Amino acid sequence: MSSAWNLDKITDAFSSASQGVGSWQHSLDVITAEVGGAGATVVPVTGRFGELPSSRSFEEALARYRSDGWINRDVRFQAAGALARKGIATDLDFINDDAIRRHPYYQEWLRPFGLKWFAAVPIKTTHESWVLSIQRSEAQGPFSEHECNTLRMLSQNFSTSAAVGNAMNFARADAAEAAFDMGGKGLVLLDRHGDVVRWNKSAEVSFSDHLFVRNKRLTTSDSATLRAMNKAIHDAVASKTSAPPIAVARLDALPIVLYISPATRVAVDLFSPCQIFVVIVDLKERRIPAPQILQHLFGLTKAESELACNLARGRTLQEVAGSQGISYETERSRLRSIFEKTGVNSQVDLVSMVLLIEFGNRYP
Repeated sequence: MSSAWNLDKITDAFSSASQGVGSWQHSLDVITAEVGGAGATVVPVTGRFGELPSSRSFEEALARYRSDGWINRDVRFQAAGALARKGIATDLDFINDDAIRRHPYYQEWLRPFGLKWFAAVPIKTTHESWVLSIQRSEAQGPFSEHECNTLRMLSQNFSTSAAVGNAMNFARADAAEAAFDMGGKGLVLLDRHGDVVRWNKSAEVSFSDHLFVRNKRLTTSDSATLRAMNKAIHDAVASKTSAPPIAVARLDALPIVLYISPATRVAVDLFSPCQIFVVIVDLKERRIPAPQILQHLFGLTKAESELACNLARGRTLQEVAGSQGISYETERSRLRSIFEKTGVNSQVDLVSMVLLIEFGNRYP
C-alpha cells in the first residue's frame, strides 16, 4: 500500500536525477522498489523518444519495445485523455482485464517479461511534458485508487524538481554562451525536437541569407546543406553522436562551418531544453594554428605545414608557389603528400581540418 511508501526517498531520488546529481537508472531503481513496481522509465509526451532512461529491471523489456516496433503501436497512448482529466492514468482507464488477456501488446510484449500493469505519472516542465511510467507484474496487481492519489501528489513534486533542474541548466547555458562569445564562436542551443532555444551574440553576427532562424528552426538556403544539418541534429538527439563539420556556402565569402553535437556540458538533465550544441565558425576569422602543430600531428615537413596554413588563410596554390619562387607543380606535389599524410581528399577538407584544429585549441 502507498501508506508504506517512503515519499521523501522517492522525491529525493527523482530530484537527484532531474538536477544532474545522480543517475537516472539508480533513481528509477529506487522509485520502482519504493512503489512496489517491476520497472520504470521516463517518456516524453510528444516528439522523438531518443534514449530513454530506465530502471535495471526494465532495460530488457524497453529494448524489445524498440526492436519489435511496439514503440509505434503503443496502446497505452490511449491513456492520454485520462491523464489530462485525472492527473494520473492506468491501464484500467482505457481497457478492461478481459481485453488485456487478448491484446497482443500485453500478451506478446509485456507478458514474456512478467509485466502487465502500469501507472502514468505526469511531469510538467517549463518547456514540455513527460510521463514517469511505472510497471507492475500481474502478481503485484494494478495501482489502487489510494496509490493513484499518492502518485498524483508526487507528480507535483516531480514537476517542481524538473523546473529547478531546468533553471540550473539555463544557468549552465548562460556560462557556455559567454565562453563561446569570448572565443569568438557562435553557439546555438537546440532542444531535443531540433527547435532553437537560444543563441549567443557571436551566432547572431553570423546569421545572414545563408544561415538563419525561421519558425524556431536553424535553416539554410541550400537544400543539400539543410538535409545534412537536419540529419546531424537527429543523430545528436537519437544516438548522442557528433557529426562531421558542415560547410554552409556563401557567394561573397568563405563558408560558415557548423559543428553539431550533444550538449553534454549543459544538458546534464533529461528535461533540459538545451540538448544540442550548434557551434558556428566563420572562416573569415582566419585563425590558423602554428605550422609546427601540423608537423607534430601529421608528420608534415616544414614546407608542407606552411603550405597547409597558407591555403587555410585563403591563398591559392598559384599564389603560394609564386611567393615561394617555386613551380606550381612542386606545390601540387606537396599538396598530394599532405592529403596522404592527413587522410583528407580535397583542398576544402584540408582547410576545414586545419581550422578545426585551431577551433579545438580554443574550445571552451
